[in-house]
Amino acid sequence: MWLAYATEDTDALNTPNRENLNALFKAHFGMAEYSRIWTDDGRTQINKFIEDRGAVAHNGNRARNITMEELRIYHDMVVGFAPEIDSKMGMN
Repeated sequence: MWLAYATEDTDALNTPNRENLNALFKAHFGMAEYSRIWTDDGRTQINKFIEDRGAVAHNGNRARNITMEELRIYHDMVVGFAPEIDSKMGMN
């Protein structure tokens, strides 16, 4: 039942910005300010990624072109942040 509830909420997450992720982690893990574990630089990078992703998702070919290099940087960022965030969550 809890897995179905969490799956439904994550599937409905269209914009993974700080506010939406904070609400999701509060609901499922009881973490009031999930995003506080991000560094200032991490917040900046994540916000840029979410803005670019949203522009493409909502504007299609009218959005600015995102280069393969930018995509690689975003990929590496997400892959790098995941274990860091997981580790920090374990300390809370």
